[in-house]
Amino acid sequence: VSSRYTNLPGGIFGVSRVIQGTELLKNWSEAAAFALLDVAFSHGYTAFDTARAYGSGRCEELLGRWVKERGLRDEVVIITKGAHPNGLVSRVTPVSIDEDVFASLRALRIESIDLYLLHRDDPSVQVWQIMAALHEHVRAGRVRAIGASNWTFKRIREANGCALDHHFTPFTATLADGSTVTVGRD
Repeated sequence: VSSRYTNLPGGIFGVSRVIQGTELLKNWSEAAAFALLDVAFSHGYTAFDTARAYGSGRCEELLGRWVKERGLRDEVVIITKGAHPNGLVSRVTPVSIDEDVFASLRALRIESIDLYLLHRDDPSVQVWQIMAALHEHVRAGRVRAIGASNWTFKRIREANGCALDHHFTPFTATLADGSTVTVGRD
């Protein structure tokens, strides 16, 4: 793997170190979105970040159509996020995680999400409930690796400690500041 690419736990290889985000695509036409994604891919980007909350799923749908129409599923890494709060309602619950994973799989038109990140945290929810729900999706093959976006490092350590104690899948990546992916177990 060259310095432009890295690997992630879960057998995810050839991940570009620069990741193309999709949030801005929510207001773009399909043609414009596909043109941007084509240019990114032609410049060596293999990792694409999206989320259920981006355009109420529209960005996932655009990315999914592009991947399918271009026949690129085996050449790209899809990172998506879920469990984003809905107004004042926390959605970091097993039920919301399940809803979002299944909705993302449909929108992205894929069988398995390469890296699934929880978009926000709710420290009032017991971490074992969250990790058990995520582990079930990994075990079932719907998700290859898991992580968190916008979580504190203390809470991530707590989650990974829980995963170790209960033989759950640990977080393997964090989106620390909205743009930096950190890979590791701690």
